Amino acid sequence: MITHQILITFDLAQDFRDRQFAKYGSIQFHSTITLGGLVDTINLGTTGAISTVHVEATAVDADVISNFVSGEDIIDLSLVMAPATLTVAGAALVVGGAANQGAGALVISTAANTDAPTYWIDNAAGTGGVQTLAQIEAAVAAGTGAVGEVLLLVDNGTNTLMYYDADANAVGGAAALILIGTLAGISSASVATGDFISV
Repeated sequence: MITHQILITFDLAQDFRDRQFAKYGSIQFHSTITLGGLVDTINLGTTGAISTVHVEATAVDADVISNFVSGEDIIDLSLVMAPATLTVAGAALVVGGAANQGAGALVISTAANTDAPTYWIDNAAGTGGVQTLAQIEAAVAAGTGAVGEVLLLVDNGTNTLMYYDADANAVGGAAALILIGTLAGISSASVATGDFISV
């Protein structure tokens, strides 16, 4: 079930636009969407309008979010993570383009030597081979600094997948990575600090 808290979602001249909102004239409308059961595709709609999407840490409900605009729309992880400033590095960790999978894993574990609430990983296909999800989780856990909750943003060259890790320095079990959503069409330099919040 998807719960909407939307100030204005339609006008009389157009069909009702489920899961999106628009900008009319000089007035900007804001939508808050809370994702619920089942897997849905959420279209955030028109550029220039502001969407806040609340996501939950349940893999079975990992929705696909389209038309996300960095610097405008917000992914709110307050239902998933403890309050934190989810800083996104200025550039992703390039692992898919590393010399080989071992070198790619080393890029991640080296970054995880410093504790951070968010790791942004460019896992687009390259000559050295991409990292599997298990390899990414193991590489984060191998870092000497990463502890506690972590948001992993994994760019596969087409989409950015959002994974929640309850315990960065552990692998599997209750600490296994959980896919909590996919930002469709978001790749390369398309996410930034402020796009993800937990309050």
